[in-house]
Amino acid sequence: MREILSLYRGHDFLPTTMQLATIPTIPVGGGVPDAGKIVHLHYTAVFGQWWITELEQNVMIAFGFTRLATGTDLRWGYIPLEELEAAMDPEGNIVDRDLRWQPTPAADILAAPSTARRP
Repeated sequence: MREILSLYRGHDFLPTTMQLATIPTIPVGGGVPDAGKIVHLHYTAVFGQWWITELEQNVMIAFGFTRLATGTDLRWGYIPLEELEAAMDPEGNIVDRDLRWQPTPAADILAAPSTARRP
């Protein structure tokens, strides 16, 4: 995946190849919401948050859950990482990868979504 905002961001949008290798692929038949999954990546912006549990690296489509700044609900679904990397709001805010993120059970985030907000 060609990153277009890495210089603006100051770091890579995707983690290292070794870190990517630890993320499970999306199962045949599609992603299934499951609080027992592990969240491997977390992305933040003033306009939302994205938690990644699975990834199809050949097409850079992730599965996980999202909370947009306009709502409080966490919603499971597919996340096109190329589009997420290029997303920018009218004020120039972009999506950043949480560089301090450690793999975390989805249940921990789903149980306390207010604690997962961007500082």
